[in-house]
Amino acid sequence: MKTPLLLSLLAASFLFFACKCEEPGEGFTHFYTETQCADPWAGEVNTVGLENAITTYLADSGIQVLDFREVMDSTKISFCQACICGTGRTMEVKVSSADGLKLENLVVPDYNQWTRY
Repeated sequence: MKTPLLLSLLAASFLFFACKCEEPGEGFTHFYTETQCADPWAGEVNTVGLENAITTYLADSGIQVLDFREVMDSTKISFCQACICGTGRTMEVKVSSADGLKLENLVVPDYNQWTRY
């Protein structure tokens, strides 16, 4: 009688700790390395600001941004003037798990993409 109860408790404990369920407000963080001028929202940045330009671009693609952060990463600075060269700025957006796959499959220039941390 103790063995089935012990096995049930063990299985329940395993499922509790193994389940990586998404809590409300949680999601996945993705990053995108900004280019000099080849980003799809590049034309809007001067008018509405970077965060608003990216959030609007993603909303137009059916992706809701839960959180936005801009990070400077000196290792991603390219010392060139071409449009595809990196500026060193990395945008981090947090999206729901449902929107995560849409974000990763979003068509952006071949040399850059949204990547999940």
